[in-house]
This record gives sequence, structure tokens and C-alpha cells, in this order.
Amino acid sequence: MSELIQLEKRGHIAVLTIANPPANTWTADSLAALKATVENLNADRDIFALVVTGQGGEKFFSAGADLKPSPTATGLAPTTWRNDSVKRSQR
Repeated sequence: MSELIQLEKRGHIAVLTIANPPANTWTADSLAALKATVENLNADRDIFALVVTGQGGEKFFSAGADLKPSPTATGLAPTTWRNDSVKRSQR
């Protein structure tokens, strides 16, 4: 699990905290950690609910993607990265 994702289990509830203040942005690593964490929680028959929260954000939960790293760092050209993001949002 990424240090940007924290998981706490409280009985049958899992609390996942995005720990990348102040904006709690998502990186490729934190998104991969999120996916793996949710897959593990889906397999856990003792977890009935998942709460996702952000650390230290007083104005918002998460600002979204971390735009500091270049889109080419993900292996995608900028236009591919942008188009792929638009396609996901239209689903």
C-alpha cells in the first residue's frame, strides 16, 4: 500500500484516508494502491462499508489528479492522457 493511502478497519467499516495534503491529489502510485485496497476489501467478507476521506483538507476532499508530474511520466502522451480522462468522465 502507498504511504498516500491509509486504511483503518472499525468493526465492519473500512475507512480509507487519502493522505496527500493539502490538496489530497492522486498520483499513479496512489491510484494503483487505491485499486488494490478496494479489491482486497471487496474480498473481505467482514467489511460491509467503505468510507473514503481526505487528510487535512478543510475546503475539499480531494483536488483530483496531481498535475505536477508530467503526463508522459505515465507513459502516455499529453493528448492521450487528456482524451482518456475525458472518455472516463463520460461513462
